[in-house]
Amino acid sequence: MKAFNYYAPTEIVFGCGRVLEIGQIAARYGKKALLVTVPEFPEVKELYEKVKESLQKSGLKVVHFDGVIPNPTTDVVTEGANIAKAFGVDVVIGLGGGSSMDTAKAIAVEATHPGTAWDYNCHTPGPTSATLPLLQ
Repeated sequence: MKAFNYYAPTEIVFGCGRVLEIGQIAARYGKKALLVTVPEFPEVKELYEKVKESLQKSGLKVVHFDGVIPNPTTDVVTEGANIAKAFGVDVVIGLGGGSSMDTAKAIAVEATHPGTAWDYNCHTPGPTSATLPLLQ
């Protein structure tokens, strides 16, 4: 096995209603946020609106990528990464279940690295510190 170092600074903000703090947290990383979700449906509409409102109240411009599908493909990631690059986002927010969170992680890599996120999955060298900040 190859030798390696692992560094993963993590902050967990947990509790009822704490999602409303997302704007304050995201503002630490810049002024433009990419919100990554599945397409809106009635059960999540209010949550999406609250998150967008929190981000906007904290001075962030919100770009919403709602193209996530179950078991997301590299094409979905590339579509989201292209949006992140086009709008020059500073932070990526994965909101929802595993597919949204996994897609957001890959977008944060692909938006700042050559090639696709798949190029960095199990290949060396891995992603660099240029990866966009990620909130989930």
